[in-house]
Amino acid sequence: RCVSITGIAGPGGATGPKGVGTVYIGMARRGEEGAAEVRRFVFTGGRADIRQRAAMSAVVMLLFGLRGSLGGMKLLWESAG
Repeated sequence: RCVSITGIAGPGGATGPKGVGTVYIGMARRGEEGAAEVRRFVFTGGRADIRQRAAMSAVVMLLFGLRGSLGGMKLLWESAG
C-alpha cells in the first residue's frame, strides 16, 4: 500500500471551494486495478497544524487499510464532499 497527500496548508493558495485546510489523502494497493481510494479532509489551524493533521490522518488510513478495516469508516476531520 501507499499513501499520497495534496492540499492547501496556507496561509495563501485558497481558490473557490478549496479553502485553506482542504486536503486530499489517497491510498492505493499494488496489483489491484481500481484499488485506489481518495478522501477529502478539512483541517483547521495554522500551516503546521494542517500539515501535522494531514500526516497523522494518512498514517491512520494506512494502518486501517493494512488491517483491512478501513471500509466505510469516516475519519476525524473527513469531509463529505
